[in-house]
Amino acid sequence: RRTRAAKRRGGTSQATMETEATDGGGWKARVGSIFPGPSLLFCIYQFLINFKPSEPHVAPYLVSVKGFTNQQVNHDIFPYLTYTYFLATALSTPAVQLLGYKRVILLGTFCRLFTRLLLLYGNTLWEMQIMQVAYGIASATDLNVVFGAYMFFMIEQKHFQRVVSFAHAAKFLSELVSAEGGQILLHLGMSLTSLMYISLVAVSIGTGLAFFLPDAKSDPGEEIDPQKGEEIALSPMGMVQWGHVKWNSIRQLYQNFPLLKLSIIWVFASNVYYFIDNYGTILFQARGPDTDMNGHVGAVMCLVASFTSLLATYLEAPALKLGFIFYAIMQAIFTFNVLVAVIFPVLWSSWSCFVIGMSGWNLVLCILYAQCGHCVQNHMYNFLFGINTTCALAFTSLFQLIVQLIGNPVEFGFQALAMYSGLMTLICVYLALSHFLEYGSFTFERTHANVDYPAMQALMTSEEDEEENLNEVEIMSLQRHPYDPR
Repeated sequence: RRTRAAKRRGGTSQATMETEATDGGGWKARVGSIFPGPSLLFCIYQFLINFKPSEPHVAPYLVSVKGFTNQQVNHDIFPYLTYTYFLATALSTPAVQLLGYKRVILLGTFCRLFTRLLLLYGNTLWEMQIMQVAYGIASATDLNVVFGAYMFFMIEQKHFQRVVSFAHAAKFLSELVSAEGGQILLHLGMSLTSLMYISLVAVSIGTGLAFFLPDAKSDPGEEIDPQKGEEIALSPMGMVQWGHVKWNSIRQLYQNFPLLKLSIIWVFASNVYYFIDNYGTILFQARGPDTDMNGHVGAVMCLVASFTSLLATYLEAPALKLGFIFYAIMQAIFTFNVLVAVIFPVLWSSWSCFVIGMSGWNLVLCILYAQCGHCVQNHMYNFLFGINTTCALAFTSLFQLIVQLIGNPVEFGFQALAMYSGLMTLICVYLALSHFLEYGSFTFERTHANVDYPAMQALMTSEEDEEENLNEVEIMSLQRHPYDPR
């Protein structure tokens, strides 16, 4: 009515224009307000590539359908995933620098598709080993490594927490729906091979969707131009110079003390998550070999993890205010959780340890990613995710190796994990106190670190240029993170 009245008066008021703009935007405006930028596309992509109803049944499928023994599955096939994942994660950073984000993500998506095809049509041991190698490469391009850095590169920093939480929620929701759906289909008489075909269809659609992911356009000097990648690779001197520049940039990155402290939590606290993920279901089998509830426990974990992913968007402000105290509290909860599983060696304590440990760490991870992202620039996200995740995997592998050499990796392993988690709680408390003594507050400021690290590196190459570059230094000092002691 207001619009028609304005037209009769021969003019259009500001309110009318706003009303028409809102009406014209419609559902697109509402969706855009919830999912900033291309984040909705990110969530759909994550849902599709993780929709694999066959995933909880890969081991039974390899034994009953493909004819491999349990010994071959556990010792000759599955270990290839662990080794490849670690190596591919370590190489993901230079791969993104040389090829770009989208090309690496497409490579990982095609590896997922290749994994599904080998599971269906491969029959020999070496084909299954190649299948695990392909899946390891695909895993290195997932949310915790390449795709997480890609999302940060593509969106504004003020939306980091929301996009990270939505993407993780989409991933766990997909795993929940596919796992429970696959279980129901098996009860209805569907074969394991049919579940493999359903997984193949979902991953194929996700592969097609990957082509529509937006390209990550780089600023000058931030990424290597893919067209120049071959030229650099063929030029030893150019490669050495590039490596020197990137090494200095990495040094500058981790000289940001708050980011360095957050990275310590990222690297060493991840051990609790990885250990529970690797040995949680084995603990179920040891304490309740006759139970058939383990699959449903995994579904409950995915449901709770989806909830905690979304909960992270509401806990962002309290976590910023508490600073490292937040991580100390969460680590104390993890310690108590593992202690309960150790003191009460029954099935319910194992289930609670798995659900609380996995979903709780997912909450911490969503907040940790966003806080780390606010301390770096676009061109350093790739280094942040690649280096921190590689170090976390290396330390976790060392911890698990020590546990296996000393005693039973299940019962003794969880005892060692309880002590380790308690130690991490004390480390988080120490980091909180040191932060308070240094800055007079536990709180993290939401000031973005818009520091041009390559430019800073160029300024520091020679003391003779100090006077000439004085004005640039003064300008950059205003852009520096407030907690950066430099």
